[in-house]
Amino acid sequence: MRLYSYETGYKGSPNKKGWTREMTAEVVDLAPRYVASIENSGQHPSLQSFYELVTLLDVSVDQFFPKGFKVIYNS
Repeated sequence: MRLYSYETGYKGSPNKKGWTREMTAEVVDLAPRYVASIENSGQHPSLQSFYELVTLLDVSVDQFFPKGFKVIYNS
């Protein structure tokens, strides 16, 4: 999961909202290196971190799942 290899316009420079990696990390209380590993290495963040990042950066969650991905609910 390349959370935001900032296909929304990043890679070390500010993303579409103007947030640098360091600013983003500070707001969501993560280490900048961890944010970089999410971005570049496909590190999987916790659900809480994922939620905070996509909310902060206004990124659509569906872009992180393959086309045709279906959620199956077990009852």
